Amino acid sequence: IRDCFIRSDDDCIALKGLDFGGEGTDADVDGITVENCALWCDRARIFLLGHESRAKFMRNVRAENLDIIHFAMTPFLLEPGEEMRLEDVTFASIRLEGQGELIRLKPVVNQYMRTRVPGHVRGILFEDIAVEGSKPGEYGILVSGADDAHRAAGVTFRRVTVQGRAIDRAAPGVTVGPHTESVEFHAE
Repeated sequence: IRDCFIRSDDDCIALKGLDFGGEGTDADVDGITVENCALWCDRARIFLLGHESRAKFMRNVRAENLDIIHFAMTPFLLEPGEEMRLEDVTFASIRLEGQGELIRLKPVVNQYMRTRVPGHVRGILFEDIAVEGSKPGEYGILVSGADDAHRAAGVTFRRVTVQGRAIDRAAPGVTVGPHTESVEFHAE
């Protein structure tokens, strides 16, 4: 997806690995790029990865050089389920305008699942993300695993700023929950 302006009521970019049960169907998602776009969502998410997916994996996803000019709900919602492996995902050079929870990254069980089992998260990078909001306040970031078998690992925040201030583990609104490993914050 390149050089687009997308305004939506529901999610702007929702990646779903769907299995329709026919011969030759492949639910896995691999090698998706979103670049040089302006995104505006009136009611839902900018990026939704993991919901309603039947894939074994969703990987090699890159979103780069984006302007998110309006969001109403968490713009980066990464919640894999059904044992799906969400891995090697990069969000880079993104400018956002808005306020509220920014990132929720956690394997989950939700109402859309056939099997009631969380997924896995590994190798997620947020780099050169700049958030400008109209009001001061907390801009939530949650990274958590579901349990010992369904962890969030290898999550890196590099040069992520909110209203010009670098985000680190101690910043207001940042929660690194249980069942995580190698969650890193770098100002440089």
